[in-house]
Amino acid sequence: MENAQPLNVKLRTELGKGANRRLRAQGLLPAVCYGSGSEATALSVDPKELMELLSGDYGFNAVFKLNVENSDMAPVVRVNEYQRDPVRRELTHVDFQILSEDKVVTVTVPLRLTGRPQGTTVGGKLRQIRHSLKIKARPAAIPSELVLDVTELKVNAYSRVTEIPLPEGVEVIYDTNFSVATVFLPRGVKAAEEEE
Repeated sequence: MENAQPLNVKLRTELGKGANRRLRAQGLLPAVCYGSGSEATALSVDPKELMELLSGDYGFNAVFKLNVENSDMAPVVRVNEYQRDPVRRELTHVDFQILSEDKVVTVTVPLRLTGRPQGTTVGGKLRQIRHSLKIKARPAAIPSELVLDVTELKVNAYSRVTEIPLPEGVEVIYDTNFSVATVFLPRGVKAAEEEE
């Protein structure tokens, strides 16, 4: 896949909590790679290198090509699950999911609003109700974000999920046509209008 960035990892043979603690003490992060019918493979990864790749435009939806040391393995993966230290917020474990170019995956992507809503010119305030959305797409089609122009949004009006323009091959998952943004009139502004 063209958007797959390289990530260096090592195979690990020692498993269990004690082994994971020793690995973290060496400055490495325990990881597991699974999917596409293959058995789970225990790995270790440099957390700094991983976080550098995850801090790009795609965030935790970034796609990697694992360069496994002393192995012919070179799977294309994404982070499926991760654990953080509750205090330091550092990653303590990561699960990589092997991707297939033809197989659709479900991921969560950010939603960004653009434009100045019409309703704000009369004192209204824009409120973003949803900041991220679940989508289905093939790995190569996963967008870094979805963008919705709210320029036409008036006071007490809503923008709904079906109004979001989607890149080709991307489908938003929803049961109801829920609201993602609105413009509301603050109480003080209402009161001022009534006085006038």
